[in-house]
Amino acid sequence: MARALGWLLGRMLTAALVAVLFAVLWALAYRWLNPPITIPMIRDAVAGQHVERTWVPLDRISPAMARAVIGAEDSGFCRHHGFDLAAIEQAAERNAASTKLRGGSTISQQTAKNAFLWPGRSYLRKGLEAYFTVLIEALGANGGSWKSTSTSPSSARECTASRRRRTATSRRPLPG
Repeated sequence: MARALGWLLGRMLTAALVAVLFAVLWALAYRWLNPPITIPMIRDAVAGQHVERTWVPLDRISPAMARAVIGAEDSGFCRHHGFDLAAIEQAAERNAASTKLRGGSTISQQTAKNAFLWPGRSYLRKGLEAYFTVLIEALGANGGSWKSTSTSPSSARECTASRRRRTATSRRPLPG
C-alpha cells in the first residue's frame, strides 16, 4: 500500500513539474514569437466566423494610437507588474453593488487570458490567468512584445526601460 501511494505521489509530482515546465517554455516562447493561434481564435473558427490576424510591429503603429489603447485599457500600465490591486478592489466593490459585472484586469492579465487560456468566468481560469500573468511578467516578457508602450508622453522604449530598471532593482512599485 505504501509503495503504491509513493508511486502515485511520484507520478503526480512528475506531472505537475512537466506542466510547470511546459507553461514556462510556452510563455518564454511568446516573448519572441507571436502566437500562431489562440483559443478565442479557435472558438471563433469553430463557430464559423472568419478569423484573420496580421501582426504589426509596434514601430509601425502610431505612438498616439498605442498610448490611447493602453490608456483606455490599463492606465497604470507602467506602474504595476501585472496586477493593479486598486483596480481589482474597485471592481470587486462595484460588482458587489451591481448586477453588471466589470473587471479590474490589467493588459498583462488580458494577454494571459487571450494568449494561453479560454474565455469565460471561473475560479480555475482566473487562477491560471494569475499564474500566466506572473510568468509573462517574471520572464521579462514585459520588455518584449507584451508590454511595449506607455500612456505618458514618454516613448515606448522609455516605459519599457523604466519597467526593466524597476524590475532589476526592486519588486516594490514606485510611488506615483
